[in-house]
Amino acid sequence: MIDVYQPPRQKQSHRQKRQGTGLQRVLYVLIALCLVGISVVALVLAREYLGNTRPGPHPTLSPVASLIPTHTLAPTPTPLSPTPSPTSTPAPTPTPSPPLPPGVLGFPLYSGNPHLPEIALTFDDGPNPPFTAQILAILQQYGVQATFFVIGSEAAAHPDLVQQESQQGYLVGNHTWTHPNLITLSPAEIRSQLQSASNEIEADTNQVPTLMRPPGGSFNSEVQSIAASLGLSTILWNVDPRDWSRPGTGKIIQTVLDTTRNGSIILLHDGGGDRSQTVAALPTIITSLEQRGFRFVSLARLIQDLPAGGTGPSFIAPDQLTP
Repeated sequence: MIDVYQPPRQKQSHRQKRQGTGLQRVLYVLIALCLVGISVVALVLAREYLGNTRPGPHPTLSPVASLIPTHTLAPTPTPLSPTPSPTSTPAPTPTPSPPLPPGVLGFPLYSGNPHLPEIALTFDDGPNPPFTAQILAILQQYGVQATFFVIGSEAAAHPDLVQQESQQGYLVGNHTWTHPNLITLSPAEIRSQLQSASNEIEADTNQVPTLMRPPGGSFNSEVQSIAASLGLSTILWNVDPRDWSRPGTGKIIQTVLDTTRNGSIILLHDGGGDRSQTVAALPTIITSLEQRGFRFVSLARLIQDLPAGGTGPSFIAPDQLTP
């Protein structure tokens, strides 16, 4: 019997074959593990993605992340209107007017109540001897009220006449210190003119004046405001015979009688020159107007009897601007 010879190469080949099979199994296992790992990672990512896209509580921070300090910022409010740029100019805020002192009118007074037969006599530019004293005597004789708007420098020169006006019961008003056109002055000069005259009147009468008449009737809102701050109401007129121009006694009387109405404020002069025509006209003016049913009252009473809201503005012819 002949033995068949098996070369050693054939046995080695079977061993290699068995080794190859083992390697394939390992490879399959590794592949399977990779696939499982990939699936697990995909599942985690999918859950993470879905968790971030659904409303709900935030995932719990890891212990490391929880050590990091956090700051909650307050929500920024939505502006209701656009913020102006730095170069834009804001709208000016109107300055409120200061409150008026008690008893001071907030408007210039041209006349009294048109529904009452009350009228007021007023005399400007004094005191002026001898005419102021003559006018005071006539007023006392007829028992009528009047108001004297005195120039401060003239009052300082004749304080006895200012005292007489006050002692006889007549109102003494402020007509500035030197009778300037007030609207041509600075605010400081306006204040000085009015304050100096008020100081002189108070020294002569022991009473602080409450009425002011601007020389020539020349005033504006600034003049009125400064006067008000000093406790002075601005008083004008609506009857003016221009007696300062000496048109004649008859002309003075006729103009006053023709233009006087309920509430009229009559402008006459005791100062600024020769006032003999005014003195001569005064008795006829008083008796004639009383016969028509008018009552002569002080400016204080005329103001007290004003209708609600005053009487409104009125046109006046400018008076003279020099004493």
